[in-house]
Amino acid sequence: MNKSPIEHILLEQKMLFGNLFEKQWGNVGFPEMIEFWERKLSGFSPEELRRGYKALNKLKYPPTLPEFMQLCRPSIDKTKAYYEAVKGVQERRLGRKGEWSHRAIFWAAASMAFDLLNMSYQQVRSRFEKVLDDELEKTFWPEIPEACTALPPPKVDREKAKVEAEAALKRIGAANAVPSANGNGQWIVRNLERMKEGWKPLPGVRACILRGAEALGIPIPEGIK
Repeated sequence: MNKSPIEHILLEQKMLFGNLFEKQWGNVGFPEMIEFWERKLSGFSPEELRRGYKALNKLKYPPTLPEFMQLCRPSIDKTKAYYEAVKGVQERRLGRKGEWSHRAIFWAAASMAFDLLNMSYQQVRSRFEKVLDDELEKTFWPEIPEACTALPPPKVDREKAKVEAEAALKRIGAANAVPSANGNGQWIVRNLERMKEGWKPLPGVRACILRGAEALGIPIPEGIK
């Protein structure tokens, strides 16, 4: 009969710690111990269990169950997690998977990749930490998918796009809404943010916002195009 991963982990501890293991757990039946550990560790991924298993070699004494859980899911330094997230998102833009110490960091980064790439640490710190905390409260995270190489952006004739955007705005009565190339694009940036948050403008207005962004070289957040 094949042994379960938890049974392998407990047998490994028996071999590593010998009498110390028996002294700590000798009054607990081995089948009952396996059943209890399997139940308590049921939400841990194979990747996390492997992390805990490998960490056993660094210990002098057999761990309690809470200590083993900590080996599987070590505490995360949120500042380091932020820089890992930024680097990982940059790697994925280049078609590489990136290096992720914990799946929760990946899924937190994936939900706000545009902001991580375009805003400073001080601007996104509190929100990133909140998103990461929400992820860490989960007991299961999907596998990190392979990155897809993005297609190169189409070449845009900015002057033509600007003229078309202004003409479209005139048709809907907002002729002065698109700023010139010398302006700061506040109207476009503001409305891109509103669209990112779920606002759905009329098709003509949407086209104006996107054409204006292309004309002025303003980045369009993911999920809007």
